[in-house]
Parts: sequence; structure tokens; C-alpha cells
Amino acid sequence: MEKVEQGYISIKSDPEKFYEGVIVHFRHELINMVQLVEIHLKTHKSTSNHSMRSKYLSAVYAFNEKQHIEVENILNDFQKIT
Repeated sequence: MEKVEQGYISIKSDPEKFYEGVIVHFRHELINMVQLVEIHLKTHKSTSNHSMRSKYLSAVYAFNEKQHIEVENILNDFQKIT
């Protein structure tokens, strides 16, 4: 990984709400998207209770259509395994 930025994001359907988020900058030749998603899924317990809300939400956001399709395919493949 090259760098991780932490901050807040909003989504188009509800731009008034902000959610904690991170942007992971990485080099595909060192680590690929499958590995990043797998690390996230194995280390982030999205169903655990959080002190500020009833459930902690987890999501993967993409910056372009190609990334979106890639992440969607990766998540679908992981769901077939479990």
C-alpha cells in the first residue's frame, strides 16, 4: 500500500449524512483488489455493536465503473465460498 486517507464520505442518495471512510491507495503490481477485499472482510467485523450506533456498517466504494464491477465480482465470488 502506498497510503491510506481517513475521513468522511457521503452517498448520492443521502448527501446530508456522512460516514467514516478510508481511501486506500495501492499498486496493483504489489497487492491486488482481491487481496485488499479479503483483508477487509477478515479483519473488519461489520456486525459488531458500535458505541455511537446500533450496528457498524461496512462498504466498498469505487472511483470508476471498472473498479465497481471488479469489486462487485470479488464480493460475489466471496459469497459463493461462504
